[in-house]
Amino acid sequence: MSPGASTERLHLFVTEYGPGDRVGHGGGMRGEGKDIEVLELTLSQAWELVTTGRIVDAKTVLLLQHVRLGGT
Repeated sequence: MSPGASTERLHLFVTEYGPGDRVGHGGGMRGEGKDIEVLELTLSQAWELVTTGRIVDAKTVLLLQHVRLGGT
């Protein structure tokens, strides 16, 4: 295990939102050189990606599990 993995601090945020809350298309600002793709999935669709191995990073799996267990 690398030292960075054991000292890293993450802040994950969970909230509800709707179409009226959007202020843009998402994906970052053009001038920042980001290549971000926004995907909107249902919880069951996202969890299916975990169970099939398409989502493997721990922070995303933990966040999805938190929501599946009723966390808000």
